[in-house]
Amino acid sequence: MASFGYTVAGFGAGDVGLREIAVDAIDFNGTTSVVAYANNLFQYIPAQNTDPAEDSTHTISFWLKPETITDADVIVSTDAYGTFPSNDIQLRTAGAGTEQIQFSYIGSNNSNVFFVTSSPGSITTGAWQHIMLTWNDFTPTLYIDGAVDSHTTSGSGTDIPASASDGTHFGQRYADTGGYDYDGCLAEFYIDLNHYNNTESFRSTAGKPVQVPTPLSNYFYLTGDSTTWANQGNGSAGTQTLTSITDCADSPSD
Repeated sequence: MASFGYTVAGFGAGDVGLREIAVDAIDFNGTTSVVAYANNLFQYIPAQNTDPAEDSTHTISFWLKPETITDADVIVSTDAYGTFPSNDIQLRTAGAGTEQIQFSYIGSNNSNVFFVTSSPGSITTGAWQHIMLTWNDFTPTLYIDGAVDSHTTSGSGTDIPASASDGTHFGQRYADTGGYDYDGCLAEFYIDLNHYNNTESFRSTAGKPVQVPTPLSNYFYLTGDSTTWANQGNGSAGTQTLTSITDCADSPSD
């Protein structure tokens, strides 16, 4: 187990002073591993509608270390192939040197999708990378290891409400073990309703956040190990089930 502690200032609404929290990275085997939540984590990302200043700001941040990458390996997905709407984050590749990460914002049907896709070759295997996508109104900015990536956007995706009753699966396309499974490690999946343009607030000299920003509304800060991957935020992901999860041999701070 690669576990370590660090101090966080102002962690969560109402907290005062510094808190130390333990962080572990978990490992998905690329076939049967899944962390399943009963609720939809993406319910806290509002719809893109006629009021973008109010409804289209959010930040997603996490660390990943892929061991292998095949096209459409899913890191996290909500109920994408049952009840729409949904969201997912997946790895894409058309061959060696083209590996990239894609964020999908799926609306009321499968043709209503907005994609944010990193540049070809921006994702590598066998090494930790920090991924941060932050939206300011209708404008997404993607950071990889703290640097702005020359990502592309495509699709419409103008109708993206989200229901809490849609489940969330980490490590695979929702409820589907048909070859779209993530093979690698994951740490510190963070999501909330704020736009951040200062990536240093997510990074310390150890490669970890120096401060978890106090949110305007619900957020999640998921971290843990193969026994418990805990919800450290003030949102609610519902019942958690871990299947075939092991501890990653190292962590982003190593």
